[in-house]
Amino acid sequence: MKRQSIRTILANQPIITAPEEPREANNGKTVSEQKVKTAELQSDIQNKATDQAEEKATIEISLYLRPIQDDKLEDLRRAYKKRRGKKISSNQVMRRLIDKATLEMLLDE
Repeated sequence: MKRQSIRTILANQPIITAPEEPREANNGKTVSEQKVKTAELQSDIQNKATDQAEEKATIEISLYLRPIQDDKLEDLRRAYKKRRGKKISSNQVMRRLIDKATLEMLLDE
């Protein structure tokens, strides 16, 4: 997922105006503005901002892999790009694996 600032997210959202009362058009017919669900749009903006805040990693560690593990990591990255059409970093792969890992997985050795 490409990281975006909250400012960029907000800039890409449509401008929301309060619905107006029905008014008369130039031709004398009554026209009403289309109502926009502002709460849903605001909720989407907040969810995107939360996802990006959770994705920010601040702790640095060193990881030493065996060559075969490095090859597998690269294979996973290539397969991801082929299926999704976008790149994934080694750090993102490792974070996702850690997020999904369980004690049972470690004890299965």
